[in-house]
Amino acid sequence: MTKKAARLPLKMEKMKCKEGKPTKSKETQKHLIILVHGMWGNPKHMNHIEKEVQSRFGENAVIFKSSRNAVFNSYHGVATCGYRLFLEVLSIWNRNPQIQYISFIGYSAGGLISRHAIALLYKAGHLSASKQEVSLDKAHGGG
Repeated sequence: MTKKAARLPLKMEKMKCKEGKPTKSKETQKHLIILVHGMWGNPKHMNHIEKEVQSRFGENAVIFKSSRNAVFNSYHGVATCGYRLFLEVLSIWNRNPQIQYISFIGYSAGGLISRHAIALLYKAGHLSASKQEVSLDKAHGGG
């Protein structure tokens, strides 16, 4: 076992969804929406976005505001912060087996951190490129 593999949490079952045929009824499907703040930020900075997203998705959404990289922890770099977010996402996903969709909303450095966490989820086999919706801010686009 390599060092990197030893750091990963317990294996999580991959999302099961065939093209056009979800494995669960629409009433039980949930959409996990991860909100990621930027540098020096904290989860409270995402309160307004949380309220707006909740009003649009209702009970079909599991909204999670990332907290492991708050304030000075955001200084640890994109790779470290992305790994922390990856662990948070797996924790939420494991506690909510009805999740079928996942989206990330991040502002500023939160967009970069989200992209790194998505790469880790994909590399670990938890995401398929064709099933995920990703929404990020402009930090990764050079703006």
